[in-house]
Parts: sequence; C-alpha cells; structure tokens
Amino acid sequence: MAAGARPARARLAPGQTYGPPDSHRTKRIEPTFKSHVLFIARCWVNTVFAPRFVRGGIHLSLDHFKTKFRAVREARNDVYHHKSVARMTDVVFHAEDLLDYLDFSLDFVCNKITDVPPTKLRFAVLVEARHRTW
Repeated sequence: MAAGARPARARLAPGQTYGPPDSHRTKRIEPTFKSHVLFIARCWVNTVFAPRFVRGGIHLSLDHFKTKFRAVREARNDVYHHKSVARMTDVVFHAEDLLDYLDFSLDFVCNKITDVPPTKLRFAVLVEARHRTW
C-alpha cells in the first residue's frame, strides 16, 4: 500500500454491525430504497427483473421503471417526513402500474384493507370531569 493510502473498507451485509458490541460506535447497516433500485438496475439486464415486468407482450424499460419507482419513493419519503403529497394521483397511477406488471391489483388490496374493521383502542386514563370534553 502506498504511503498515505487508506486501506479498503470491508463491505457489510444488511443487518451487520461494526465496532465493539454495545459501543456508541456500532452502526447498523440497513438496506435503503436507493440500494434496492441500484440492485434492480444492476440485475435488470441480467434477466432477473426485466422478465417480470411484462404485460400483454409489452416490456417495461429500466428507465420507465426508475421513473415510476422514483415517484413512489419520493411520495413515501414525503409522507414519512409529514409532508403533503400534491401529486398523489400520479403516485397512485405509478404504484398501481408497477404492481399490475407483477400481477397484483392495488384496488383489490386497498379494498381488503378497508373491509377490515379497526381494532378498538384501549386507554389507561379514564375520562374524568376535569377533562375537556365536548
């Protein structure tokens, strides 16, 4: 190794940690949306993903996949950071289109979710006269 050169870093698998156990320097490596997109892009031409995105004989190109997935990912990030999603119609269109290529119906899944009655919440603090109620 040349003088002043840094040693190559070992790559960690998702979920692996480095540093002494229970130290403040331990970092957990988790997969991200971006890493998934990079993985899919790398494997797209190797016939891993491309054959799955065919509908009626029409193949979804990698560029169109990235565009659709980016719209869904950005909306997911906006929601996570408590921002409104102004382009919701486009996001739903792209998500529905990607899932349709994989033979899933977003409409069917959403209907199944809305058909389930919500679980009644239980609270430890009982309502008392001092509470502001209306």
